[in-house]
Amino acid sequence: MQTVLLFGASGKLGQELKTKVDTNTKLYTPSHDECDITKAEHIDHIFDLYNPNIVIHTAALVGALECEENKTGAWRINVSGTVNIVKACLRKNSRLVFTSSAAIFDGKKGNYTENDTPTPINFYAVTKIAAEQAVRVLENSSIIRLDFFPRYNLKYNEIYTDHFASKIPVEEAAEKILTISNSVYKGIINIGCKRKSLYNILKPVFPNIKPITIASSKMPDYPHDLSLDTTIWQETFGDSK
Repeated sequence: MQTVLLFGASGKLGQELKTKVDTNTKLYTPSHDECDITKAEHIDHIFDLYNPNIVIHTAALVGALECEENKTGAWRINVSGTVNIVKACLRKNSRLVFTSSAAIFDGKKGNYTENDTPTPINFYAVTKIAAEQAVRVLENSSIIRLDFFPRYNLKYNEIYTDHFASKIPVEEAAEKILTISNSVYKGIINIGCKRKSLYNILKPVFPNIKPITIASSKMPDYPHDLSLDTTIWQETFGDSK
C-alpha cells in the first residue's frame, strides 16, 4: 500500500482528488493549520510523520489579480512553499507531482507544447514558472500543465467566444493527475481537451452562459489562445480526447 501526501486539499482540485484516490492508498491531506507550506519546519514534520511515497502538490495562491495585489504572499506560497516541498522530497526520496498552469504563456500562439518557452504576462505566471524550475531539481517528478473548470458555480455568466483553451472538468483533471501520479512518467506533461473556444467548452455544461468577445469585455488584454498540445499524454496514456 502506497502513501500519498496531498497539499492543497481544500481547493477545488484537491477536493476532487480526495474523492478519487483508490482504497489501496493511504491518503493524508494536512490542512493549512496543520502544515503551512511556507514554513520548512512544518513540511519536515509532516514528511517525518507520514513518510510519503508520492506527494501531490496543488497548493497555490491563484489568480492574476490576487497575485499582483499580494506579490510577497504569492512568492512565499507558490515558490518558497514549493522549494520546501522539493527539499523534503529529496530527503525522503518521494515522488513529486506538481500542478502548473497554461497561464504561464501569453496566449499569442496556442497549442503550446511541453517544450515551448514560457512567456509570462503577470506575476502569477512568474511564480508558477519559478516553481516549475524548483520541481525540476527532482529526478522523480512530474509537472502537469493544465486548465480546468468546476462542476458547479461557474464564476461568470458571460464567456469568451474568441478565447481558445484546453480546459477540462475538474473531475477529469483529477483522474488524469492520479494516472500520472501512479505512473513512472517524469518531466513536463500537458493535459486537457483539444483546442476549442472557451464558450464551446462550457456551453454544454452550463447552458445559460452568454457569448461575449474579448474586445467587448472588461478585460480587452485577455490572452487569446492558451490551448495546450496533449500529444505526449495521448501517446503515453492512450487518451484521444
